Amino acid sequence: MALKKPMKNKSQENNTPSFLKGFRPHIIILIITAIIYSHTLGFKFTYLDDNKLILDNFHFISRISNIIEAFKHDVFIDTTNNAYYRPIMTISLILDAYLGGTSPLFYHLTNIIIHYLCSCLVFIFLLKLGYQRFPSFISSLFFTVHPALCQAVSWIGGRNDTLLAFFILLSIITLISYLNTRKTTKLLIHLLTFTLAIFTKETALVFFFLYIFISIIMHKKIFERQNISIFTSYLIIILLWYFMRKNALSNPLNYTSKDIINSIINNFPAILLYIGKTLLPFNLSVLPILSDNTLIWGYIVVVISIFLVSFSKNKNSLYMIFGIFWFIIFLLPAFIRPNSNLPADFIEHRIYLPIIGFIIFLLEAGNIKNIEFKINFLNIAILAILFLFSIINISYSYNFKDGISFWENAQRHSPSYPLARRNLGAMYYLRGELDKAEKEYLECLKLNPTEPMVHNNLGLIYMNRGEFKKAEEEFLMELKYYPNYDTAYYNLALLYLRQSKTNEAVNLFKKTIEINPYYFDAYEKLSLIFYTLNDFKQSKFYIDEALKRNGKINPEIIKMVEQSIHHIERKK
Repeated sequence: MALKKPMKNKSQENNTPSFLKGFRPHIIILIITAIIYSHTLGFKFTYLDDNKLILDNFHFISRISNIIEAFKHDVFIDTTNNAYYRPIMTISLILDAYLGGTSPLFYHLTNIIIHYLCSCLVFIFLLKLGYQRFPSFISSLFFTVHPALCQAVSWIGGRNDTLLAFFILLSIITLISYLNTRKTTKLLIHLLTFTLAIFTKETALVFFFLYIFISIIMHKKIFERQNISIFTSYLIIILLWYFMRKNALSNPLNYTSKDIINSIINNFPAILLYIGKTLLPFNLSVLPILSDNTLIWGYIVVVISIFLVSFSKNKNSLYMIFGIFWFIIFLLPAFIRPNSNLPADFIEHRIYLPIIGFIIFLLEAGNIKNIEFKINFLNIAILAILFLFSIINISYSYNFKDGISFWENAQRHSPSYPLARRNLGAMYYLRGELDKAEKEYLECLKLNPTEPMVHNNLGLIYMNRGEFKKAEEEFLMELKYYPNYDTAYYNLALLYLRQSKTNEAVNLFKKTIEINPYYFDAYEKLSLIFYTLNDFKQSKFYIDEALKRNGKINPEIIKMVEQSIHHIERKK
């Protein structure tokens, strides 16, 4: 029941160059990974999810004891609508937080390490499929330097897809080993890595169909005893995941079968967007949407692929189908979107795992599986492509160095995407460029008058300018659309505090922590207000409530309150 391997060329076996022997290919991959990505260690947060995952959730990920608790939460921890059950991602962030706190350096370092390991696993996987060392090595370098995979490595939030690829590759490598050796240890490792993959990202569910594909197409058998036992194990793991996910997500986003099918049909044209970037990564964007992007590169790659298939010799059709199936089956979940009313983005990190299938297809269709290590036109052309891809990758990666760079690229390439306008405005606001921020927010509201957070952010601009009436209108408009938005309550409370409307401010700060018990700035403001009212007991109460939740309160405030309480007690 072993996989049918491509025909081996004995001359290639005997003429393997020394740099491809033993562990040397992995060292070369390490060096190239470091050359391509080491500069990203100095990158900051992009403020697309990474700020929520790390900064907003630091009260959770900063505690190593929460590793088990990670299985009981959505990846964003304190969210109203839950859609992303990804505890392995959270655990990796907990480990990074333990080592480096909120510094982006350790998170970026982990991303690079995972990418290096995945590149090595691609090399091992292709060897397991029976490909020769040189074409397998070239293919792994193609994976290492590919510009379309840059986002998965340079953006901290892209880690979920690199982790998924790591566990899927380990899982399928050990599966092939088990099918060839029947060793129980290989099967156990396979099932363990499949379990870790499914708890990393729900996309791993499609591996079940991939295994059926292997069993039917590659082995012509499916009802063997070993197959049935593996299927049973998969079902047990999936049921475990399902019930743990159901228990963890208090208010999950529910999809009907009709919603899923409609979402895939409506968004499926984006597959050409991804196909184009496999061979012609010249239309890269940090946040692409279909309406602002061209599909021409995808059509060109399809034509090139048909041409290669037509003229390739000694191609293994089953492996070619296997590669296409891999590409589509792992990309398909990218077309299922939580909210059909919002523009769908097709971020490039989602191609990280699917592109391995394209590599298998290319090895067969492009006859790359038969190339040998020698100085000829083909090898020079391949090296030139790898060098070009490396240059494009390094240049493109700087779009992830900070929030301004990221969102300027998003707005430039997706000008009709409200999210791009909104978050670029937020970056300008944080940099103190209020006029630029206001312009982006107003343009955003033209695209979507109910875009979340925009009215709140305009309120902040007007409050800073002293235009309190306009600020109040914006905050109230935000709360009209999103009545559970904690930050809008907090900012409106600040506005009332500036206007000496203390009672209104207190009520709004209380509402803030009612919605979000981890909004520590609200606890601090309440403590200060009651301190100024000489209600030191209440002031101490809010300090204690924040500290109970592992929150940080200004030590000077704690000292003032404690001294006041101590002074009163001494008088008694």
